[in-house]
Amino acid sequence: MADRVLSNAERLKVRLAGDKCRPNVLILFVDDGAAQVDWLIKHRPGIFRDLPYATIRQLRHDRGPIHAWHITAIASRDGDKLIQGDNGIPVLRIPSASRIEAPIQSMIVAAVILIDRPAIVGRTVDQIADYATMQTLAVVKPQPSALQNEYASTILSLFGHDAAPGQLTPFDWGYLQGLYSGRATRRTSAQYADMARSVESELAAESKAP
Repeated sequence: MADRVLSNAERLKVRLAGDKCRPNVLILFVDDGAAQVDWLIKHRPGIFRDLPYATIRQLRHDRGPIHAWHITAIASRDGDKLIQGDNGIPVLRIPSASRIEAPIQSMIVAAVILIDRPAIVGRTVDQIADYATMQTLAVVKPQPSALQNEYASTILSLFGHDAAPGQLTPFDWGYLQGLYSGRATRRTSAQYADMARSVESELAAESKAP
């Protein structure tokens, strides 16, 4: 499963650390995700880092089979991280201003997915790995009512629909390619436009396939 996730990331040209990799993605199969989140809150609160309390509370009360969250960090346009100033206040140094690009970027530095064991019955390893790819590489909050429609299907429906796709769909690839193909400092509107074009391109290619 790990090989499948890594292969997907490589196809998206996501930079990987290789032999110097320090694991920052956890995909855990548990008996009860909500109970596991509750245990982590009490015994391993550091796993949530500075995740907002409202988000942790939502995870704690979510009775679905999937509990996923990301740890993010703010960096400058050039990738410089926050440093502690002389007075103890975090400081982010921005070398120059730009009207074209945002001065900062938000980076995913870690991702955790808890999957209830009963939910994986009948799913393949590739399906689970592709679902994990979407959940780790993008901050997504799939809503059951929007997971299957006439426009496109998505692997995010894996644990909500019996007729879920067997792998990442053209919509999924377009979404991720649009997310990762441009600079992380793109303005939000430009990023959304890139993602929309990428999704449309993948869907168009699918419709022309024999």
